[in-house]
Amino acid sequence: MEATEWEDLDKNTRDAMKELGCFTPTANVRDRQVKGYMLDEDGDGCKVYWDSGDLRTIAAQMIEVADWLDKRASV
Repeated sequence: MEATEWEDLDKNTRDAMKELGCFTPTANVRDRQVKGYMLDEDGDGCKVYWDSGDLRTIAAQMIEVADWLDKRASV
């Protein structure tokens, strides 16, 4: 059975998306986007849309940061 509902995702995953900026899927499934809220350069809140490609890029970048932190701590 394919996971098609937001609630089908692991609760920890949904919690992480909430912590990042209250991200939830947009209404149009064909857009493959989540919408959340983040602070802009001026510290004002704004809507942010990430598509599936954006999420994969962010995931790779977070892994790079995690690897860097581990390397820095082992020196």
